Formats: sequence, structure tokens, C-alpha cells
Amino acid sequence: MAEAFMYTLPALRTCPFPFLHSGRVSSALSIIILLCLVLPSCALNQRLVDKLLHFSSPEADLQNFVIREDTGEIYLGGTNKLYNLFSNLTKKLKLDTRVEGITHFCPAVTNCPQLQGDNINRLLQIDYGNNLTVSCGSAFAGTCALLDLNNFTKVVDWPTSAFETDGALTEDSLTLGETVVSFYAPFQIGNDGPETQALYVGATYNSDALYSNIGQHAASAKKLVETNSGEWHFSFAYRDVDYHRNSSIDIRPRYRNNYKIKYISGFNSGGFNYFTTVQRTEIDSNRYHSRIVRICTKDKSFYSYTEMELICNSQAGNVYNILRAAYVGKAGSNLGFPIGEDILFAIFSPSISMESESGSGMLESDQPGTDSALCVYSMSKINKRIKKGLQECFNGDGTQGLRFLSDDRLCNEAVYRPVDDDFCGTSDLQPIEARKPASAADILRGGGAGKSFTSIAAMPFGDDTIAVVGTKEGHVLKFLLQPLSSSSDSNLHSGFPYKDLDLSNSPILPNMAFDKTRENVYVMSSHEIFKIAVNSCEHHVDCSACVVTHDPNTCGWCGFCSTRSGCLEQSDTLPWQRDSCPPAIYNVVPLAGPLEGGTRVTITGDNLGLTAAGSHPPEVNVAGQPCAVMQQLSEISRIVCITSVVSSPVTGPIVAKVVLYGDNLSYKVNGTVSTEKRINFTYVDPVITNIEPRYGRQSGGTILTITGSGMNAGNDISVTVLGRACYVKSANMTTLICATTSSTVTESGKVEVRIDGIIRSSHQQFTYVSDPTLRTFTPNKAVVNGGQTVSVFGKNLNFVQVAKMKITIRREDTSVEAPEYSVECSISEEYLQCLSPNISQSASGITSIEPITAEIVFFLDGRPTELSATGSDTSEFLFYPNPVFDPFSGDNNVIVVKEGSSTLTIMGTDLNLALEASDIKVTVGGRECKVTDLKADELTCEIPDMSGAVEDSPGYKVEVRAASTTSMIGYMKIDPRPFPWYAIVIVVLIVVCIIVSVVVWHVRKQSKEEGTDLATGVVTPSVIFRQTSSTGGESAEARVVPAFSRLNNYMRTPTSSSESAFAGIPDENRPLLETINKDLAMQISEVLVNEDNLKQGDIVGQGHFGCVYQGRIWQDGTSFAVAIKSLLRGGKEEIINFLREGIMMKDFKHPHVLELIGVCINSNNMPLVVLPFMKHGDVLTYIRDPKNELTARDLLEFCRQVAEGMAYLASQKFIHRDLASRNCMLDDNLRVKIADFGLSRDIYERDYYSAKDKTAKLPVRWMALESLERNVYNTKTDVWSFGVVMWEFLTRGMTPYPSVDNWDICTYLQRGRRLQQPMHCPDHVYQIMMNCWSVSPVDRPTFDDLAGQITDILMASVNQESEDHEIYLNVVPSMK
Repeated sequence: MAEAFMYTLPALRTCPFPFLHSGRVSSALSIIILLCLVLPSCALNQRLVDKLLHFSSPEADLQNFVIREDTGEIYLGGTNKLYNLFSNLTKKLKLDTRVEGITHFCPAVTNCPQLQGDNINRLLQIDYGNNLTVSCGSAFAGTCALLDLNNFTKVVDWPTSAFETDGALTEDSLTLGETVVSFYAPFQIGNDGPETQALYVGATYNSDALYSNIGQHAASAKKLVETNSGEWHFSFAYRDVDYHRNSSIDIRPRYRNNYKIKYISGFNSGGFNYFTTVQRTEIDSNRYHSRIVRICTKDKSFYSYTEMELICNSQAGNVYNILRAAYVGKAGSNLGFPIGEDILFAIFSPSISMESESGSGMLESDQPGTDSALCVYSMSKINKRIKKGLQECFNGDGTQGLRFLSDDRLCNEAVYRPVDDDFCGTSDLQPIEARKPASAADILRGGGAGKSFTSIAAMPFGDDTIAVVGTKEGHVLKFLLQPLSSSSDSNLHSGFPYKDLDLSNSPILPNMAFDKTRENVYVMSSHEIFKIAVNSCEHHVDCSACVVTHDPNTCGWCGFCSTRSGCLEQSDTLPWQRDSCPPAIYNVVPLAGPLEGGTRVTITGDNLGLTAAGSHPPEVNVAGQPCAVMQQLSEISRIVCITSVVSSPVTGPIVAKVVLYGDNLSYKVNGTVSTEKRINFTYVDPVITNIEPRYGRQSGGTILTITGSGMNAGNDISVTVLGRACYVKSANMTTLICATTSSTVTESGKVEVRIDGIIRSSHQQFTYVSDPTLRTFTPNKAVVNGGQTVSVFGKNLNFVQVAKMKITIRREDTSVEAPEYSVECSISEEYLQCLSPNISQSASGITSIEPITAEIVFFLDGRPTELSATGSDTSEFLFYPNPVFDPFSGDNNVIVVKEGSSTLTIMGTDLNLALEASDIKVTVGGRECKVTDLKADELTCEIPDMSGAVEDSPGYKVEVRAASTTSMIGYMKIDPRPFPWYAIVIVVLIVVCIIVSVVVWHVRKQSKEEGTDLATGVVTPSVIFRQTSSTGGESAEARVVPAFSRLNNYMRTPTSSSESAFAGIPDENRPLLETINKDLAMQISEVLVNEDNLKQGDIVGQGHFGCVYQGRIWQDGTSFAVAIKSLLRGGKEEIINFLREGIMMKDFKHPHVLELIGVCINSNNMPLVVLPFMKHGDVLTYIRDPKNELTARDLLEFCRQVAEGMAYLASQKFIHRDLASRNCMLDDNLRVKIADFGLSRDIYERDYYSAKDKTAKLPVRWMALESLERNVYNTKTDVWSFGVVMWEFLTRGMTPYPSVDNWDICTYLQRGRRLQQPMHCPDHVYQIMMNCWSVSPVDRPTFDDLAGQITDILMASVNQESEDHEIYLNVVPSMK
């Protein structure tokens, strides 16, 4: 067998090592190393990260965690959230600290609103003595939630006495500072006092005036005290009220606001407690350095407070002055420290310079730079340095320093005051600075150059020392530390990590801790916490990394990375070895290419091919065909090859044979690897089947969708339109989307797709058309709450794919980011319609005199577009206060109007600042009260006919909808007139009786005269004239009609007398209105249309029972188009039902409900129903037509209009029973009108309708489950049908349940199955449909709810343009 081809750790995983250029490395190895420098990454494969135990908190930024000693559970603190996790990082409990603060803290204080806000966790500790978890944050004045340690969600107390009258006696505000460090440690009052646990806190001073009356301490020791009443408070661990002494130290008032101390860490070691800090070297200095603070555990009043500088330098003399993270632990004997001694491991960086506040130049700051160093200090040496500094001061050398804490007094000689190792200060002392710093050198020897370290933890492993380091880039590095005294040869890898885990896209936070077994370390980023094994071969998922790692464990490969014993414990494994590795393939890109070949395939994995002298390149086959390897682009983790030509499509695996050998290398590779059953490559023949749209603006930017097959094959994909580039935005195997570039002329031509050098052309042509233009818009003002329609006028707008309106609020302070609001607009050929946004969050300070000024810009396909009327793409837009409508002043907000009153007046403020009468809708009892006059302080509307309106016990509910806001004004009660109407009634009855008698006598007489003609069926002709001019003149045309049409006078009101006049005459020979129910006849007589005023045209629709004709009607001197609905055949019952269907629409008055124009009885004694003519026909036909380009927004707008129309019908107590897209019509403005009330029923009679006719043809695919099961119909069953209608709209008219037979629909629904989510339908829109299809009618929304939800979706601001919102649903579905 050939000699093993050997790799080294630096060559494979930590490539850029300076020492590799030394003469000790062979030339062959140098070649390998130079090739390694171009490796894509030396970090551990992401597949490992996916296997690590971790917990994610996407809802909150994380700041702190603490480990419970007895159970190993984790308490995790974040912004507004606390989590209790098991040791394996699965969630146990969660708590919202902001909600709990409002609940427990706010009731006890008067200024709570000022103290709220996001509660950033700044202190999280466990008080084992009191069985409490202590959590303190930035909100609620830095006070703390005290949680039951065994019941995380139970808030035992929230101390607030710092804000009470006697607040001086308590110390409840702990975390006002921007940086806070805390830890529990021993506290003892003198040598003889009992030792207790105190909470040590170091905090930066907060200079906000809101907290000026709250005691803030630089460092303090506190304890929790329970009062006799059961309340908890923080107090000083020691306090002497008489002598004003306590366990704390404060920055002097004169320096608090300017001398900021940044706290980094805190810990206990031996008989002392420590803080580490970053601060200015002197009060008036612009330079920064790092310090360590020491306080004796037996010092009750912090007399022993001492500071000393920490210095960290590189061997080259570079200074790292900003401490970033620190950890106190033990070290292995290899570093030369005494066994068991506490060691301070500290991460430093050099400071960066920043612009001074005065603008005078660059100054040093306390912010760290990118380079990092790790310095290691013995705590015994630190204490010796502090001891020496104290003794020098007591010997009279220099001053005490620290004048930001106390006067900088001269050090006086005090021979009687020796300083021993346990010195705890005396009551006559003040803080002292040890003048000579503790120094150390970077133990990584420059290994942190160019890296930004953020956290550190360390532990001994045998004689070695392992350091775990987090970085700003989200990596966790493991170092095997070597003493600085060791030689370079023995310390080859000390400055470089033997493991690099890429965990997160955000920085690793300073908190880092080992579990109680010290086998794992917890590492936290801003949204995740990980549990990582300290010593684990299993971290190496690649054989190449496994066999060359310098992991303290001896790792080898047996199909996975493990120790020799670990492999032996597993069954069915390969032999454990360190001298050989098999090749492995993890991924292949792309997975398809054209038949013509030429596709560059990238195969990634391990041990694939890093050739050296004498070795051969790997042999690769793709789908059974040879693939030519590009050696210059291949390396150990990657092979790049070029596919060959094939004659027909074929699919197959990727196979690679790798044999690597050479001298002086650490392991060999010899084997063949295949992706069979895992990854296959396919040769395809790309074909273009369609392009949409086929027209686009001349200036480019049209989003072109190319559909076909094999669109994503290959690597190099490009598109040209008429020879011009079309920039590819996304691609898959069936769809390719690109954005066109500009053209200098309007012309048509082909679209070409180039895939790895081969070209495919479309059969359809694309045409560049003139750019759309905008002229002007109206109105230029709106109310704060939004919802008003802004109309924008222009030309060629139908070629725009996405139109948006962006409004930017102007700010006087340009340093503050201006709020922006973006809404999508509906599009037609000559105008856009956009709904003004709700800007209430940006409306502070608005008045009727000083509206908010904004800039409005209209974007067409992502481009700001100029308005020709102004010559600019930016215009001014004003926002005025929302109108305020005053409730009625009567008792219970009831206004009483006299019967017969025609108008209703509603008072208010700022009513017409930005609103027109058309923007306001008033409803009384659910009926529209049309606004006729609008003033600043009042509006007037016409009271509608209140018969059948909804009346509550106080009266008719009055509501005002102004733009998007609805206000309930009160109730209107009608006061009957105190007039003796009975007298008039009697007179009217007498007159009616006289008229009836005369009519009866006349009819009988005429019957006798014409009896012979009637008996023989001979009809005497009569000539009638039709009015054809607006002046009321008659035309010269005469038309012959049957003489008995005079008997069929549909203008006559039926009476009992007239009925008796036709006794004995068959119904078919009697006037139609004489043969039907009197109530129905009376209603029809109110809307009768003279046949002479009606002209019938061509048939536009025909069904089983009737036809619909286009026609014209003459009314009030004008004519307009109508639809005339007729009945083909039928007996009396069918005619009555037909008339009832028509008359049912008589009182409907709503923009989205088809209204009745009238009823005509024609010369054949048959009824005709006259309706408005709908230019675009029914919605189903319209949305199925591929010529009609509709966006998802257009279809949702149709849904909203249907919902509003159905809400109106529901308010009128009507149910539809046949709501479907085929029964919704579109007028010439594309406004939806609900029609076809043939199955509607008045539900005043009962709460639901039970069908009796079991044989009737029912719309089962639109019916609710209870309708299918029990023939129950009510408004909630209409809601179910509405959900199906939404589904129809969003699928462009597909038939519901296309694969389910009519007979099986009920069973299908009973099994809990529903219509599937349409393509491109957002989840929240589909959820609305699913809510409509709830099994329980109670769980279904109302139509008002549906209209509101869809309106909210349409009005939602789009702050970031997204391709997902630019989808045209121009796919014509199967109509099966």
C-alpha cells in the first residue's frame, strides 16, 4: 500500500499559523499549508452545532443565567422574560417580568408609568438561605422580583419601599446602573461575628434625574429582611444609623455624573471579595485602564476597600488596557501555579478612540477593539501586590488616591499598623489605591490578534489547563494553555484553538459557567444558551479533524470520532484508528444540469482531494457519467468537476474514488464513496412553457416569471429579454424570476434563458411599453387613524405590478429617525387607490391648528415616481387629529326624535378637518343614515326608513364610522306624534270603500260588454304609446297589445273587491297581482315598472328556470343599462317564489349588495325583475379569465367587500344560503355586489332555518357541516360559505373539494378535513378561512369580525419591500 498522505492540525483546521513558515517544516508540507489557506473555513462543521443541547429564546434578548447547585437547573434572565430550564436545557417554566412588575410593583408607587419600559435583566441570583430567586432589571427603578425557588412562577414579593415615605430605611433599588455585577459571598461583622451570606453588588451610577432621590452605591453588601407583616426588603448587610456607617461605598456627589465605573465581574476568593472594573485612570484623565477592587469579608463598613490596576501586555509590548471578561478558577500544574490556588483568567483588548462630545478630536474610550489577549494572574500574587501597596502608604509613601471616593490624603507613616495577609482595615481608614499594578503577559502569544474575545472559563484537565473562550462573532474556542516559560517547540499550538465551534450569529455573552460535574460548560449568546462538553471527541464530526486533533483526549476514528474505549463500547463500529481516514461526501451543488454538459459540480465533504507530488487526482462519476475534476479548485473538503454530455435525461448518484499518499504526513486516504440513496444528480432538458407578464415598462424593473422545467439546472443561469439582461432574483426547477432592465424603445421580442452556456427561448414574446405616469393625487390630508382612500391618477398604470404609497413624518430634529409608513395600493388602468396609514404612534403634539406634516411618495414597482402636476416625486401630506363625535346628551345617551323627522344631527369636534361627507358612514339600527352636511362641529344625515331596522331596548343604535374608526354615539328613539291619527284612518277607509265600489261596478259592466270576446279568445287590439323623450313627449310609434292588458293593470293595488270581480275566471286570464297573496302584491305595487319604460335586449345568461337579458330603463327623463331577469315557465307557486325573491331585495341599501330597481309584469302576464346591470358579470367568471391580472391584494379586497356586504345582510336578519363566487357580481368599478337571494330567508321568525325539501339541489360544496347533517341554516352557516368563497378567490376560481364526490362531502368534513391552503396564500389569511370552518358555530367569527380582520391585513404597513408581496395570481386553475 502506498505511504500514507499525512495532514497536520494546522493544515486542516487552524490554517493561518505564523510559525508554519519556519524552516522546520518540509517543503511538501508547506505546499499543503499554502493550499489550506484558501479553505472556506477552519471552524467545526455546522452539523455538530445542530447536535448540541441548546435552548432558544427568539422572543427576548438574554443577559444572565445562574445554575442551581442542588438540581443543576438553569435560571435564565432576558428582556421582560425569565426562564427556568432543566439541566438539559429543556424549558420548565417561563415568567414575564414586565407583566409581574406592573402587577406587583406599580400598585405601591405613584409614578409607575415613568418607571416602566422593557425590563432588561441585570441581576439574577439564588438566595439559598431564604429559598428565593432574586431577579432585578432596568425597569421599575431597578427593584427586584423575589421568586419562590421551588415554584418559579410564584412572586413572593416585589420590594418597593424605596419609594415610600420611610424609604430611607430600605435599599431596594439594586440595578439602576448600565453595568451591574453581583454575587453572594461570605460577610462577617468583625472577627467574632457570625458569618452570613450577603449579596455583593457593583453598579454604574445612573444620572437620570428620575432617580435622583434614590440611594445608589458604587459597591455594597446587602441582605434580604422579612418584616413582621411578611414583606421583604433589601437592607445593608451592616448598618449603624447613629454613626452613618454601612456596608457600602459611594462615588462622591461632585463626580457621580462624569466619572463612570464599568463593572466587569465579581467573585470571592479566600477571605476577600473582589470586583473587576474599567475606568478612567484619573478623574480628569481621558485615558482608561482596568482595575481589581478588594474588600475584606470581615469588613462591615468597607474600610478595607482597595483598588489596584491590572496590566496585560503582549510579549511584543502591545498594551491591552480594557478588561472584557474574567473568570476565577483552578489551573493545571503545567502553568506553574500551586495546586488548588485560585487563578484569575482575564480577557483584555486595546481601547478604541472615539470622537469627543465637544467635537474637538478623537479620544480614548472604554470600548474594546478587535484584538484580544488572555492574561493569567495568581490571586496570591495579586494579594501580595495589594498588601505591598497598603504597607507603602502606611509607611508614608505618596497619597491614598481614589479621590472620586474620598479626599486624596497624604499617606501618613503609621508604624503601629502592620499589614498582614488578612488585613481588613480599621475605622479611621478611607479607600486606598495600591500604586503598583499587577502585570501579566498574553499567554496566547498573539493568538487573539484580529479576534474579539468576549468571555472566558477555564479548568484543569490532568496536568493541562483548558480555556474556553467566546467571541464577538459567535464562536466558542477551546485552547490548551501552555506556560510562557516553555520553549517555542514544545508550545507549538498554545496560541491557537484546538476546537472552534461556530454557534451563533450574535456575540457570546460574558456569562460562562461549568456544570457541577465540570464535564460541561454553559455558553450564552443573545438568544441562545448551549451546553457543551468540555472534553469530547464526538465534537469532531470529520475524520480528518478527529485523527489530528490536539484534544486532551486521544481521539480516533471508528465511523465516528471517539476514544479507543468509547469505540469499544459501541457495537457495529469500524476499527479504531488514527492513521487512516475514508473519503466522505456531505453535499452536492447543483443537483441538476443540462444534457449538453458543462455544468460545474461542487462536491463537499471530507478527505476528498488535496493532491501532493506523486498523487493522482480523484476520479468522479456523476449519474454514471465521468466528471472532469478541476484540480486548481479542489481541496480536502471539496471537489469541483465539469459534467460531460449525455443524450437523454438520466438520474444517478455521485461516486468519487480518492487515493492520497505522500511522505512525512500523518494519515492516509484510500477509498471510494457514493451518494447512492442519499443524493442524486439529474441531467435535464430545460424547456420554457410560459412567461408572465408579457408586457413591461420601458424603464425596466418588471418582475418577469418564467415557467417551465429544468429552470434551476446548472450553476450559471442568466436571462435576457430582447437581448437585454434580466437580473435573476430566484429560481427553482419550474419557475425562474428576474427583473427586466431598461429599453430605449418600445418593442417586442423573445426571452432567452442561458444555463451553463446552453440557450432556451420562449415561444411567447415580451413587449416593452411606455412607462406608467402619475399626474396628481387627492386628497392631500387624512386623519391620524388612517383608513381614508387616497386616489392617484395617471396613465398606463395597468402595467404596474406593485404600487405603494410611502409616507414619511417630518421631524425638526434631524438626528431622530423619521417614522415611515408604507402601504400597498390597488391598481387600475388610470388610477391607484391607497388607504392612508394609521400614524397614531407618531402623532404626539398634533392639534387642529398644527397638523403633522409628512412627505408622500408613490412607488411604482419599487421606484419613486414623479407627479407631472408638481414635477417632483415628493409632495406634502397633512395629518389632522381624529374627529371626535360627542355621545348624545340624553339619559343613557338616548336622543328622542319626533316621528316623521327627516334628519339627525350629531355634534363633535374637528369633524371636517380632513374628512369629506363621503368618508363618513352613519348607521341607525343598522340602516345607513346618509350624510348630507358636514361642518367642523356637526354632521347631518337623512334618517332612513326604520321599518325592519334593528331596535335595542334603549332605541336604535347610532354608530359613526369615520375612515377606519367606528364610534358608538348612543341610541335614537322615535317619539310617536300625539296626533289623533284614527280620524284620518277612518276617513281614508271611507274613501277607499267608495273607490272600490266604483271599480267593482265598472269591472262588472265591462265584463258583460266584452264577455263574448273573452269567451271565444278574441282579443280586441289596443294602441299604447311609449314616452321616449326627456321632455315627456310621446313618440309617434304605436304598438298593438292585447286588449285585456287593461285588465292586467299592474299599477292597480289588489283589493278583496277586485278579487271578487274576477271570481270564476281562470288565474291565467286574470291580472297577475290579483292572483297572489295580498301582502306580496302590496309590496310589488310599490316598485312596479311600466313595461313601456323598459327595453329588452340580448340574453346575457340562461338557466334552468329563467333568462337574464341586458336592457335599458327610462326613469325620470334618463335611461341606463339594467339586467332583466325573467321566469321561463312555472305555475303559480314558482311565480310567487320568483316575485318574493325579487321583492326581498327592495329594502337593501348597501354598496356591496345588489339592489332591486323594480318589478315589471309584462304583456304576457309574467313577472320580470329589474336589477342594475353588472358590466363584468359574476366574480367566478372574472377571476377565472387569465386576461384579468389580479394580485393577491385584489382578491383579498374582493373578500373584504363580500364580508362587508354579508355583515349588512346579517344586520338585516337575512341569511343567504347560497353564498358563492358565482352569486357575486362585479360592476364597472370592480365593486363586488352580493346577488341571488333565491335561497335567502328572513330569520326574524326563528334562529335557524330547517330545509324541508330533501330533494332540492343544494350547493353542498359551500354548505356548513350542520347544514349537510341537519338542514340547519343561519348566519353562522353563511360564515362557513364565506370561508369557501375566500378559498375560491385565492385559487382563482377552483372548484372546492375537486377530488371529492358530492355524496362524500359530508363524510369528508366529519373526519375533520378541510380545503387545503391555496398556493401563495399567507398563513394568517388561511387561518381566517379555517376559523370560518370551525365545527362549532359559536367558534366562527361574525361578518363584522371578518371584514375588520381583512381590512387590517390590507392596511398593514409594509416597511420592507419583499418579493413575497409581489405575486400575481394569474394562474388559471382547473375548473373540475
